[in-house]
Amino acid sequence: MSKKFDFKDLLSFEVMLFPKVAKVCYLVLVVISILTGFVLIIRGIDAPWGGEPVVLGGLLMMTIVPVFIRLGFESLLVLFKIYDRLCDINNKFAEPSDSADTAKAVSPSPEGSN
Repeated sequence: MSKKFDFKDLLSFEVMLFPKVAKVCYLVLVVISILTGFVLIIRGIDAPWGGEPVVLGGLLMMTIVPVFIRLGFESLLVLFKIYDRLCDINNKFAEPSDSADTAKAVSPSPEGSN
């Protein structure tokens, strides 16, 4: 059911941009958190006062933060999936069904019953 892109749909909010942009934002945030984790680990190792908490924070930044970023984006994308499914249901009910036309053709008319 992929529709051709139309600029009018974009201006009338018929096309949702966030699901497309969210994938890129997710990747950028995960890369930033992993790079920040590496920087914290290196700073913790080079710290003259003993940087065990900084190294631990860097490891947590590299492991836990991407999971929370993923959960956040998934929870937002669920809303857009629900919207898409509701649009599909609405379009299904908006289309005229063929069964209603065949039911009219098969049913006898009141004038012909006498």
